[in-house]
Amino acid sequence: MTDTTNMKVTHLESQQNTPEVTENEAKDIFDAALRGGKTLNFSSDADYTIASAVGVQDWHYAVLTFTDTGSALTTGRNIITGGNLMICSFNNGTGNTLTVRPSAGASGVSISPGARKLCRANGSAAHVLDTTMVSNVFSGLDDVPTYTSAQGGYNVQIDAEGSSIEFVQRPYKLAFSFGGLPLADQELLRLPVMDAFTLASSLTGSRAVCAVSATATATFTLKKDGSQFATCVFVPTSLVGAYTASTITSFTASSILTVVAPASADASLEGIGFGLNGVLS
Repeated sequence: MTDTTNMKVTHLESQQNTPEVTENEAKDIFDAALRGGKTLNFSSDADYTIASAVGVQDWHYAVLTFTDTGSALTTGRNIITGGNLMICSFNNGTGNTLTVRPSAGASGVSISPGARKLCRANGSAAHVLDTTMVSNVFSGLDDVPTYTSAQGGYNVQIDAEGSSIEFVQRPYKLAFSFGGLPLADQELLRLPVMDAFTLASSLTGSRAVCAVSATATATFTLKKDGSQFATCVFVPTSLVGAYTASTITSFTASSILTVVAPASADASLEGIGFGLNGVLS
């Protein structure tokens, strides 16, 4: 008996006895390829070879999820697809990177732990299909995110590979400016906080600039509810200020953020802009 080139579906023969057997097998193959999903387990710390016999086989399924019960894998391993043509969503449910490839030395596709990729594999290589097709692999929050310990209040986005979803903290950015020459100990900002947010130690990602540089070193003080938590220093000839903060600072909806000018007014420093980079709590 003969079969089709790509999916190895057995052809019906002329005046074949029990044709329903061949027909039902073909229907089972199409069902697996169009809607089927199956979980395959790495039972040992070795590459996994997908069976390639005729009939309904693992390589026919639209979605294959790989696990390693008991953390059998100690390092990254290969998923060997063999010579069959596969178009499949490979889901990595292990703690190690898996690589889809037709043979041990062939070109392949790496899949990180917890990620999934829609791949096409033939007898010589494997590659990721068009990214628009990858994004269609999932459409809801039932997918396993790359950061599973996130709590409420996080944003959900597609990761850089376009193969999974991840939780990310929501940004909080605050910017303000003072156009003139600050007076000694002048309060440049008094902000009643409306939404709880947190600023990282050293105020990573924050910026400070001025239009006219300082004559002498000028240190501005940032305070939470009247207590200093950071400084911003402008040195002569520089149009950029540098923040210093030793700890993470969290603000609640009842906090007050203030910025106070140096104790001695600078003769030239003016046109000052502050930008604070944080995350919503």
